[in-house]
Amino acid sequence: MSRFYLAAILLPALCLGLASNANAKIPDPNNSDVPDHIVLVAREADGSADPFGTFTILVRDLSGDPQEYSNVVLYFRDCPDVRICSGQDPGLDVYCEGRAIRGYTGLDGRVTFRVIGCANNLGASPGATAAGVDVYADGVFLRTIRAAVLDENGANGLDGADLSLFLADYFSGQPFARSDFDGDGTVSGNDLSVWHAAFFGGNSVQSGTPTCP
Repeated sequence: MSRFYLAAILLPALCLGLASNANAKIPDPNNSDVPDHIVLVAREADGSADPFGTFTILVRDLSGDPQEYSNVVLYFRDCPDVRICSGQDPGLDVYCEGRAIRGYTGLDGRVTFRVIGCANNLGASPGATAAGVDVYADGVFLRTIRAAVLDENGANGLDGADLSLFLADYFSGQPFARSDFDGDGTVSGNDLSVWHAAFFGGNSVQSGTPTCP
């Protein structure tokens, strides 16, 4: 699905409720702050998203001012091996058919996400090796980022099975984005260190089910 198709079909459905007054400002990709990559997490014991995956997007307008109440959409356009959970933390909306998640900026122009999801990895399974998540604000394309996933198999939260699947990705020599936890474009020992930090954090204890089709 192209960005043009998304703009024509998906974004109108997700951008309902945007400011309609003539003075509404336009988000500026060059002035906005979007992370290079994100890490999808599993659930804590209480069902909320593991805070390990917290990231923030700051939307600014053409003047460099924070864009309040901006409608920010993460569109998992080219991540065929990634499954987002149909139930996220309060404040985030999920559009399963479009493989998208939406949140809104506050008065400071910031919106914080913790995305619950998993990968469909059986061991070096085919998957995205490049950035595949498009980020939009009020229908304006900001940038495309990589998406890594702690829960590689969607079962039992973060455990030894996920470590084995990560190692299969590592030894394959392929830069699978799902296992690139530091977002540098490779799967390396540093990604293993990041995985260990999440594992010993002890918060991704149950998988994020159900996932979107």
